[in-house]
Amino acid sequence: MARAFPSVECNSLTAVKRIVAGSNAITASTLQGVSSELERGTFALLDREPWLTVRYGVVALKGHPPSSAAVRLREFVIEAEHAVSVEEVQLLKRWRPGRGRRRSPVRREGRAVRQ
Repeated sequence: MARAFPSVECNSLTAVKRIVAGSNAITASTLQGVSSELERGTFALLDREPWLTVRYGVVALKGHPPSSAAVRLREFVIEAEHAVSVEEVQLLKRWRPGRGRRRSPVRREGRAVRQ
């Protein structure tokens, strides 16, 4: 019988990063969520999959016009999404493996090792 793939679920990105930093685990995260670890060389970006995206929607009750607060929230979400997209492109240019760009060193037992 095949052994089950071990997994850990956390509600805290800080907890997830501590687990990954202290083990041989991997995680899926936004690049913004791990940019400081990439910069320090604690984490290395394995790759970015085009299917690994966040899909969300803003919903309201059918037949009810949105309030001014709801309209502003939608505008804020669109603005924030644009800013995140711009930042992600910059982070990918810097950290995506195999693109001839600077790669973060992988830390092994207190020393940096380039892969």
